[in-house]
Formats: sequence, C-alpha cells, structure tokens
Amino acid sequence: RRRTHRGHNCSMKATLKWVKPLSWHALQTRITVWSLAILLLFIWSLTLLGERALRRHLEQQISDQQLAAVSLHASEIQRAMATRLHALEELATRISPALMAQPAQLQAFLTQQTHLSYLFNGGQVVTDTQGVAVASLPQAAHRLGTRYLGLAHVAAALQQGQSTFSHPHQ
Repeated sequence: RRRTHRGHNCSMKATLKWVKPLSWHALQTRITVWSLAILLLFIWSLTLLGERALRRHLEQQISDQQLAAVSLHASEIQRAMATRLHALEELATRISPALMAQPAQLQAFLTQQTHLSYLFNGGQVVTDTQGVAVASLPQAAHRLGTRYLGLAHVAAALQQGQSTFSHPHQ
C-alpha cells in the first residue's frame, strides 16, 4: 500500500536528470561569467581604493603624532633654555662692578651658586669687558685668563649686550 502525505497519493520514484555541460555559446552562461567578472572587478577595485585610503589616513595620523611629539620636545627645550638664560641674567644683575674688580671674591661668589652646576654641566665662566675669564667653574678646567672675545656669543654679550646661547662645547 502507498503512503499518503496529507491525503495525497505519492510515488517515491526518483528521477535523475543529467545536467548538460556548460556551453560557452549559451546566453545564460555568458551572462553568468560576465556578472562574476564584473563582481570580481568591483570587489578588487573597492579593495584597492580602500587600501589607498587607509594608507593615506595612517600616514596622516603618524605625521600628526610625530608633529605633536616634536612640538612637545621643542617646547620643553625652549622652556629649559629660557630657565637657563633667566638664571644667568639674574646672576649677572647680582655681580656689581666692585665685585668684578676683585677676582678672588668673584670666584668665591660663583662657587656659592651651586644651582648653576645643575643647569650648566660644562661649567660657568665670568669674563671681564675684554672677554678674559676672571672666574670659572669648575676650577679644574683651568680657564682663568683665557680670552673668549673671539667667540661670537661672548662678543655679542659684551659688545651688544645680547644674551645668547653658544653651540655645545666639548
């Protein structure tokens, strides 16, 4: 007896259909292939454009980050240099002409300025109006009597009254 599905007579006989191999001349095959080719081209184009946009965005982000880091370092260097210049100018106001006339007292005064050794690790030199060192720290550097007027920053300070920084010395 046959089973019924929802009251219908059904035969369980299966029929297999053989699928014909694709014919490249068939319109359906050509449309399918062209559709896939266009889809792949579209996906490839989107990937390429997305990669370029991402690269530009990342380059801009890195550039902005580097600019911020350099600006931060530059402002810190500017602040440190301004602190050092202010310390020297404040010290210069405390050196009177009478103190300049007494090199031993000037050397003792300079030795008492211990905060300067933290700001200037190469030491300090006080020159007279001719650019000759009359006091110096550290004393082991043996700079007393050395003529510094040939250095541009010393000449500018003595002749024009300009406070400047020199290039680093070794």
